[in-house]
Order: sequence, then C-alpha cells, then structure tokens
Amino acid sequence: MNKRLLFLLIFLVLSFFYVFSCTTIAVSKGFSKTGDVLLGKNRDLSPDSAQILIFKPEKKYKKGENVKLQFIEIPQVSLTYSFYGFKSLDDEHKNREEWRWGNGMGVNEFGVAVADNDAASWWKYEGDESKKLHDNDVVRLILERCKTAYEGVLLIDKLLKDYFIEIPEMYTIADKNEVWIVETCYKFWVAIRVKTFEVRANRFEIKYPDLPDNSGRFNLKLEKLIKFLKEKKRYVEEGGKFSFRKSMCDYFSKENIHYNDIRYNFALSTLKKVKKISVKDIKEVLRSHFENYVYTLPDGKKILPFNPLSPPHCQIPGAVIEENPTRTICYSKTVGSMIVEIDGRNVEKSVMWCLFSKPCLNFYFPIFPILNSVELPESLKIADSKFSSGSFWWICERFVRLLDNNYKKNLLLRSKFIRGRNKIEKIFEKRVSNALKSRNFRRRASETFLRCFKDVINFVKKFTSKIKGDKRDISPVCTKKSFETCDR
Repeated sequence: MNKRLLFLLIFLVLSFFYVFSCTTIAVSKGFSKTGDVLLGKNRDLSPDSAQILIFKPEKKYKKGENVKLQFIEIPQVSLTYSFYGFKSLDDEHKNREEWRWGNGMGVNEFGVAVADNDAASWWKYEGDESKKLHDNDVVRLILERCKTAYEGVLLIDKLLKDYFIEIPEMYTIADKNEVWIVETCYKFWVAIRVKTFEVRANRFEIKYPDLPDNSGRFNLKLEKLIKFLKEKKRYVEEGGKFSFRKSMCDYFSKENIHYNDIRYNFALSTLKKVKKISVKDIKEVLRSHFENYVYTLPDGKKILPFNPLSPPHCQIPGAVIEENPTRTICYSKTVGSMIVEIDGRNVEKSVMWCLFSKPCLNFYFPIFPILNSVELPESLKIADSKFSSGSFWWICERFVRLLDNNYKKNLLLRSKFIRGRNKIEKIFEKRVSNALKSRNFRRRASETFLRCFKDVINFVKKFTSKIKGDKRDISPVCTKKSFETCDR
C-alpha cells in the first residue's frame, strides 16, 4: 500500500476516536514567577469552530426559574456571577453543529478560572438522555456559581448526583489561592489539589486522589468507585495504592502514547527546567510543535516527533510511532488559547491573556476580568462556522490558513511576523504593568485592552496583505494535495 495513503487512513481512524482535544497547564502560586496562580489552555475543536469572547454580567433570577443548557434544562440559582469566556459561535448560529451554550474556558469576577479537557475511557456509560450535561455546560456553571476553586469541586459533585457528563472529562479550576483538578467519568469523579504545577492532555493523570474534606462522604464515593472497578475487573494499583488513571483508561495504549503522552511529557519536562514559571514559559509550551524535542518511548527508543519539512500545523506533522502519527500542542484544530494570571493580593488586578486561532502565529492580548463596563469590540462577539470578514477569529484564522496553504512561498514572511509579534507582546506586557500600577486602574485597564486589541488587528491585516500565493483558498490549514489532509 502507498505509504502516504497508509498515513491518511491511520489519521482518519485516529480522528474518529480523538475528534476534539485540548492542552492545559496549571501552576500553583508557590511555583510561579510572580507568586500568582496561573492557568493556561489551548482549546482544540473542529477546524471551523470559530470562537467568540463573551461577557456575562451578574444577574438575579426568580425562585423556580430554570436555565436551558446545551441539551437539558436545570434549576437556576438566585444569582449568577459575571465572567468572560471563550465560546464556539455566536447565538445567531445555534443551528450550527459547532455552537455551544457553555464555555471551553474563562474566568469570573472572583478570579475563578476554569478550563476543561476531554478524556477517554474503556467505560461507555448509557445514561438517561434527560440527565445529560455537555462538558462546556459545567465550565460555565462553575464560572456563574462559584467564588472559589473548592466551590467548583463541590459543584461538580452536586451536579453528578442528579446528572452525568456526556463524555469523560477533566476540569482544572483555579482561584487566587489554589488549583484543583477534577477528573470525571460520567457519574464518577476524583480530584487532586495542585501542589506545584500540572499538565493535562486528553488522558486521565490522577494516580492517588485527594479528598476535598474529611467529612467521610468523599471516602464513601471513593469506595463506591473502587467497588465498581473491581466488579468490572479494571481495578489497578500503582505503588501499592489505587490508581485512578490506570484503572479508568488504557494508559499506555498506542493511541495514548502518540496523542497524549508526548504532549504531557514535553510540557512537564519543559516546565521542570524553569525555577519559577512565568506567563512567557506557558506561552512557549502552548505554541510548541515539539521543535528540538526528543521523546523516549516506553521501551527506551528515542524519536524526534517534529519534522521540520512538514508545515507545522499539519495533522500528521512529524514522526510515526508504531504506525500512529504524532500530534503537537499547537496544531490545525487549535481554535484559541487563554492564560490567566490570578493576582493573589488583589483579585481585581488579575489578567486574562486571550488568543484567537493558532497560538504560534497569533497574539496574546490582555483583558481584565474585573471590567464590567467596557464594551467588547463587535468583531470579538460574532463568529459563524463559515468565513466572515467582520469576525476577529476569522481574521486571525484566515491569516494562518493562507500562510500555511502557501507555506514554502512565505517562510521569510512567517519569520518576520513571529519576530514582530514577540516584540509587540513585550510592549503589551509593559502596558499591562503600567495599568496595574495606575491610580485610575479601571480606566487604564480598559484603554490598555482596547489599544492592544486594535494593534493585533492592524498587525495581522498588514501581514495578511503581504502573503504570496493563492489568497482564495482558506480551507483548513493542511493542503488537500498531500496526505496531511485535515478532516472536516
């Protein structure tokens, strides 16, 4: 069989099992350079899942009201908190498959930041459809209802008493003091409190769960989970203790090695080299295609996952491990990125760094979660799964697609863009620092956000006009003429 055809078939099979994904990094305040809790995430979805940034103000509700989620309605609370969040498509396009009621990531007025990652498990739960939650529903409900990360853990526990989450899922929940990671599998869940820093790809990683409190009720839940696993003959230990990750998934399957283990270990090994982790360090990981990284397989063999001869966003960008092509952290299905700095001294001065489309070829610009009066630019609030010149996401995504679909003709332009972007991002950091020191912080924060946002649009449009080649083809990043074809 033709080698390229074989690679394409492998890719299509893998795409069926791993349609969506994400990469998340959480850093405790003791391990960050500024002493602030950090949470970063790349959001990966289908290539045309255009993103908007939404702001939802605080709102009161009458007793007995319900809220309609992605699939079902549940009782509404009396008060929801304000938040900023990334969302797929605007509400004018609810009929599109990519539309979501919930959010993939965001931060609220109390500095509670949330990110979620899909996972995979051998267990397939068939629950009552009238009790089914979308994973993004849970993110939004935490943002709307929780003042601390710990409250987020308790909310997930409460939701799973009456409902179940559509797919196995992981939630990273941060506040000014701490970070919790909750790994859920339909009705079951376990959690850990992050002591240093943690990375999540799309594989369960909790070995030994932490109990949120000593009341005994969480002990009972853990005992119930262990009993279930033993009945299914799936109970596994590590180091003589129960291991959630190895019990709930095939941890070292071929698919997990190529799809998750490389991302997980690359991010861990990269961040371990840093004494104190900064926003800049997280940016570098979230922009990575595994350049200059050597990966060691479980059997001791070493490979280079990155292939410099391939366009860096291709679905099959590098080495093939046991007939499974690798995927990178920044890749063709990355639709947005977020890094939140949660100020431990004054949560009002927390910063949310937002990026639309692919991190390696776009900008992180700042917005301040405390701002509830700034009017978001219209282009940030509109997005369809089809191209729109008025959508900020599509402006950024079109630039990436044109650059990659005309890859060899624009290598120099790509390098110039990255150098210029890096310089401008340093200017953004200085503006944020000055705003945070200002006596009139709210006014300066609003001005800083709008000024940085305008600079991003102007810079991206300027470089888009310089691209050589066919500017009509904005099909998803990978060229259709090669085996690196994107699935639609």
